[in-house]
Amino acid sequence: MTKKIILLSLVSSLFVGCVAFPDDGYYDGRYGHRYDYDDRGYDRHDDRYERDHQRWEYQQRQNRIERERREADRNRQRHAEWERQNREQERQHIEAERKQIANQRHQDWQQKKREQERLNQERKRYDVERQQRQNAERQRREQERQRTEDRRKQSNNDRKQRTDDQRRDQNKSWDNARQERENRHRTSD
Repeated sequence: MTKKIILLSLVSSLFVGCVAFPDDGYYDGRYGHRYDYDDRGYDRHDDRYERDHQRWEYQQRQNRIERERREADRNRQRHAEWERQNREQERQHIEAERKQIANQRHQDWQQKKREQERLNQERKRYDVERQQRQNAERQRREQERQRTEDRRKQSNNDRKQRTDDQRRDQNKSWDNARQERENRHRTSD
């Protein structure tokens, strides 16, 4: 029940606006003495009314100035928050770009490294093949030189053999001729 009464009073205060409580303590709907037009209250010629009205206007101006100040503060805070978020987004964007550039550079470096390794392997393979070709060529030349040397030796041996054979044949023919001469000479004696 208490909750209902509190809820009802809150709802009614929202719809009605504000509840006026008189300053003089009259709660039965009567006006206090300040609203009487006698010498105890306000009348047309009394400057208290004018001062109260000026005070009220001053208070309204102060309230309006305070509202505008609060609104300006809220707007400044919103703007500062918006700028902070913008700076944060810009920072994140720059950071993402920096990471992307760093990643791209790393990928480029990796690709260059792989390309360099591939070129080094090709160079080594080429060097090995060149070395093998040079070794094969050297062996072929060495074999050709050896064959030429063998042929030369064989040719020299053949020449020497022929020369020796010719000399032997000539010595034989000389020996034979000498023996024939001796035999003739003996037979003639």
